[in-house]
Amino acid sequence: MKPRFGLYEEGVVAAGEMHVRTAELCIELKPSMLFDPFEDTDLSEGRFKHPFERDTVEAKKMRGKITAYAVAQFSSQFRFFAFSVVVVGDHARFVRWDRAGAVVSARFNYVENSNILVDFFWRFSHLPREGRGHDPSVYLANLSEEDTQKIREVLDLEAGTALFAFEVPHTDGDRLFYGPCFPFPVRSLIGQSTRTVPVCDFVKGKPGKKAFLKEYWRPAGMRGEVEFYEHLIKHDVPHIAPLVCGGDVPRGETGTHKRAEQTDSYPISRRYLHRLVLGFVRRRLTQFKCTRELAVGIFHAMEAHWKAFEKARVLHRDISVNNILIDENGEGVLIDWALAVLLDDQGGVWQGTWQFMSAELLKNSGQIHTLQDDIESFVHVLGWTILCYLPGPMDEVSRREWVWLLYDCSRRNERGQEIGGERKTMSLQLDHYLPREFKLWEHSPILELIQTLASPFRVRYCNPPTEGDKRLYDFVRAEFSDGLLT
Repeated sequence: MKPRFGLYEEGVVAAGEMHVRTAELCIELKPSMLFDPFEDTDLSEGRFKHPFERDTVEAKKMRGKITAYAVAQFSSQFRFFAFSVVVVGDHARFVRWDRAGAVVSARFNYVENSNILVDFFWRFSHLPREGRGHDPSVYLANLSEEDTQKIREVLDLEAGTALFAFEVPHTDGDRLFYGPCFPFPVRSLIGQSTRTVPVCDFVKGKPGKKAFLKEYWRPAGMRGEVEFYEHLIKHDVPHIAPLVCGGDVPRGETGTHKRAEQTDSYPISRRYLHRLVLGFVRRRLTQFKCTRELAVGIFHAMEAHWKAFEKARVLHRDISVNNILIDENGEGVLIDWALAVLLDDQGGVWQGTWQFMSAELLKNSGQIHTLQDDIESFVHVLGWTILCYLPGPMDEVSRREWVWLLYDCSRRNERGQEIGGERKTMSLQLDHYLPREFKLWEHSPILELIQTLASPFRVRYCNPPTEGDKRLYDFVRAEFSDGLLT
């Protein structure tokens, strides 16, 4: 799926096809206004009186297409924002995209008012790269081929892989790191849009050690991950990644919220691009070599979590299989503190990765995230990993069904909110967290371990005693006390 037309920088060769990776501007064209994805509304009448997004099949498809193009452009380039043009029949619209949303212009007739479109293209073509939305802190590395190859070898990259220079905030001025383009596309336009890549610095003709660069768009009002790492290091929290440097990228800020404020539209969060480098690259938890290493990895992550809570008064709030790594000594490391919160801060609402969130949070959208929820998430991380990766007689179809039931299943409540957690609740109420028919080819105490970890949560999800239960308890206790029970 590609846009009909694109605008490119001078000198870029598109080979007769539309390439989102190098396009400066995406243009989508349809022959009729039936495909217009939006409806012009009179904002003075109130934001709820008329819907802005048209509800026809053609409009939905068109809206999906232009959003997909924007997602692809942001995923394959280094951008703060981007523009696109939507042409429907003899009318057109401009759209400005960023990681907080999109601002759409009113529809105009470009046949009768051709100067609007011509003026836009002329102005856009004469803007510098930063004015067209590019992130100036990332650019193609200006190194010799010999030095480039040295870095490729440290990062285990194939020959010919293009390298980029990443400027990372540091207290003594920006530090420069080199690495490839982000390997995994972000599938959503808005939100944190986390991206990671291996990098290393290059000082005095020699590449440094392999490191781990991460960037995400943090919402205003939430502390940056660098601040949390500095706080955890100050309180000597074990089993966390070593911080090299990082902070908010200069001028990396969304702008959609400004238009929302001007029009009394739905509240839209302002976001800032936050970039940091961690001084290691390790194995994922799912790459464990034996069940003992899996258990040790989770134990160390739990230790890091508890020390952070006890000593630094920090709650992680995103315990997941992707946020626990295994280092070269087989020890666990708890990473990704982007959603963490200081206990002294206000807030602390619903956060996390769906598959590993507590049943209590999944059943009650918007509920305050607590220590119990994080501890329960460790149970779900271990259970999910066992079901997905440990060999046993259960067939793959049954495994997938159980994984879906326990960790993926969701539904909409009467208010349209996504909720779930019913099967997790049932599993925690029983004396067996994993399905009874799940076995391993070889005996391992890992199955006893997960039941031990899950058993305390039976109290959390069992029904509280009724008034009749309480009266019966008081009666039995009184009989015991009087020595009359026979």
